[in-house]
Amino acid sequence: MKMNLHYFLSIKTLFNIIVFAFEIFVLIINRIFAPRCCVCMEPIMPKPGEEETVRVVALDRSFHFECYKCEDCGLLLSSEAEGRGCYPLDQHVLCKSCNAKRIQMLTQRI
Repeated sequence: MKMNLHYFLSIKTLFNIIVFAFEIFVLIINRIFAPRCCVCMEPIMPKPGEEETVRVVALDRSFHFECYKCEDCGLLLSSEAEGRGCYPLDQHVLCKSCNAKRIQMLTQRI
């Protein structure tokens, strides 16, 4: 009986090691192949304990939801909130207000 219990614990331990190794393998693969945020350069991956994440793609660049901000004023941009959309200008991610300011500055130079 003692041998069987020892054998069972060994199999259970081996199984736990395999599960842990697989989880580490998946984490490494995700970090290697996940798209990277163009602002913070970190991989865009689900947070621990979550299975999905939100990736914003604008101007052929990927952003974390939290990193998708106006380059001038830092306003968090959103396609859903009124007045908080992205108004790009010369490949810059801008809010409506900062876009208007830049256009005004550009037209004053002419």
